[in-house]
Amino acid sequence: MKLNNSSYLLYFIYISSFIFINLISMNYFQRIDLTDNKMYSLSDSSKLTIDKIDDPLIIDLYFSDDLPGQLQNNRRYIQDILEEYAAYSNHINFYFIKNDENFSSKAQTEGLQSQDIQVIENDEVTFKTIFMGMKLRYNGKTEILPMLGVSAGLEYTLTKTIKKLIADKQNTIAIGQAGENLGAYENINTILAERFIINNNVSLNNLNINNVNLLLLGNIEGDLTDEELASLKSFLDSGGKLFLAQGKIRADIQT
Repeated sequence: MKLNNSSYLLYFIYISSFIFINLISMNYFQRIDLTDNKMYSLSDSSKLTIDKIDDPLIIDLYFSDDLPGQLQNNRRYIQDILEEYAAYSNHINFYFIKNDENFSSKAQTEGLQSQDIQVIENDEVTFKTIFMGMKLRYNGKTEILPMLGVSAGLEYTLTKTIKKLIADKQNTIAIGQAGENLGAYENINTILAERFIINNNVSLNNLNINNVNLLLLGNIEGDLTDEELASLKSFLDSGGKLFLAQGKIRADIQT
């Protein structure tokens, strides 16, 4: 078969286009999410957080090699999400730690906990010890995230953790202690501690506006002392912020 000048030209265009596209792809990478619910597309909130990353953010993944089927699917899902983060920012890189003879000891040294799971093999239920988690490192700060059973909410958890890592300074919430507290704060402590420094049982007499960004005061029974009222007034007059969460009021029906 003989090629005329037009065929040579068309062939040259095809080859040139192929080389050009490959050169571009070496310097630019973007995943196209074709899933119905855009499960691999980062939210605007995540992108805004990632845009604030100025230095390398390294994510070390500690995943045992012999994970059962469903956990292997979770591993793939986690990798897909992390690829979205890495594709959006050159500052983000993630690595799977090699499963060698030092894998378990290294994982524990880095702060990850092993987990026991049930596995059905040959119609028998057995237990297997695995590692499934990640360590995020940024400018000398670290965060550990367990990944066992993670599916929905992974992006939210990752972005929240990244936001905590890259923050120049964490705000401090002081939970005030005054009068007689009617209830504890275990549940709210767990939630707030994910993003803030929490100081519990802070006496109103020892408030320091330089160390407290927000005072949480609530569930108090009885009267505040004159000293507590004076200290609270001074705190507020100096620009301190107060979140008052008083619930039920116990009235003395005898008076």
